[in-house]
Amino acid sequence: MVEPKHVWLIDVAIPGDSRTEQKEQEKLSRYQDLKIEVVRLWERKATVVPVVVGALGAIPKQLEYYLNTLGLKLITISQIQKAALLGTAHILRKYL
Repeated sequence: MVEPKHVWLIDVAIPGDSRTEQKEQEKLSRYQDLKIEVVRLWERKATVVPVVVGALGAIPKQLEYYLNTLGLKLITISQIQKAALLGTAHILRKYL
């Protein structure tokens, strides 16, 4: 269940499949200062949620955990993977 006094900092990235874990860590470290400021200024709990899916559908180990923290029941990991893969196919068809 979503808490009323909670801020989620969500950042989505679709890197190459071999860089998903690295990109997830990059997102977590990049937003730590913003998270601290949100807590300090707004006096609310804050959580950084990196949603990283590889261009060919690879996912980091923690993705399911992050989606569960958001309370997303209607969106599955397979739907996110499918969207990333279809986007990659669209880009390839457009430029090849």
